[in-house]
Amino acid sequence: MIYEAISKMNSLHEKSRRYHLLSQLSIGVGVVSFLFGVCTMPSLFVIFIGVAVVCGLVSIIFFAPEAKRAMNAVRAEYKDTFIPGILNENFDSAKFEYWGGLTEMEVMQTSLYKLGNRLESEDLLTGEYKGVSFKQADVHIWNHVEREKDSEDIEYFDGRIIMFDTKSDYSSSVRVISKPRTLAKGDYRLGFDEEHRVEMESMEFNDAFKVYARTGHDAFYILTPEVIERMMKIWKKYGRNEKNQYRDMSFHLRDNKFYFAIENGGSTFEPGKFPISYPDEKAKLEKDIEIIVELIECFAFIDK
Repeated sequence: MIYEAISKMNSLHEKSRRYHLLSQLSIGVGVVSFLFGVCTMPSLFVIFIGVAVVCGLVSIIFFAPEAKRAMNAVRAEYKDTFIPGILNENFDSAKFEYWGGLTEMEVMQTSLYKLGNRLESEDLLTGEYKGVSFKQADVHIWNHVEREKDSEDIEYFDGRIIMFDTKSDYSSSVRVISKPRTLAKGDYRLGFDEEHRVEMESMEFNDAFKVYARTGHDAFYILTPEVIERMMKIWKKYGRNEKNQYRDMSFHLRDNKFYFAIENGGSTFEPGKFPISYPDEKAKLEKDIEIIVELIECFAFIDK
């Protein structure tokens, strides 16, 4: 099934590429026809401009939409067939709904980011790993501001939020947020008052994160030296993007739930380079989901 999906996706991608090329050629012929008529045969200007208009219409009405339809079919095949096949190899009871996402109430319950007046979420993944159930989705939060003469979108968060059910009786709150590394971007994460700030024993950890807890005992109870070491490995692995720029990262353990958020600025489950090869695409997808495994093993999973 997966290999059939790869063959179909590559075929559809090639179809999209051909229609895109035809669209560009059609526009090119129209432009050349127009310029040729203007420069060399002004008396036949109407004919040449007619040819240019027809070429443009063919591109806009037929070639470009066909290219887009083919790419939409690639994306649908990837998310309907290929992704579920790989996910079920790695997780129990895996379910992927690219049309679904986290609700505003679920995002609010994480207490990680402020909510603006706009929220979009997609690529909902649920499943279990070593008996721990999880839910994750891409989430985009922003605030749209209307002014008398213009408008502005202020981005609060664009990345992944992962939610875990710890199945523990823990009934406190410990929040760990990476320190903002740039003044150019606003920090819209939620935190306790500074009186609830807790300094850990690891200087390296304190340099990377701020810890907020209801009591110092709560923080040290959860953030053991072993857990801190594992969190630092996660930070060093995922705390920078492909351009070596810092990513905001946040953890929140509250009652019997654990929440994690990381900014990545885009959708997680998207096709890679074409033509797609099974080993490369499988490795790419497993890299996208390995943070779920690492988080579960990091907190092991908080049954204290």
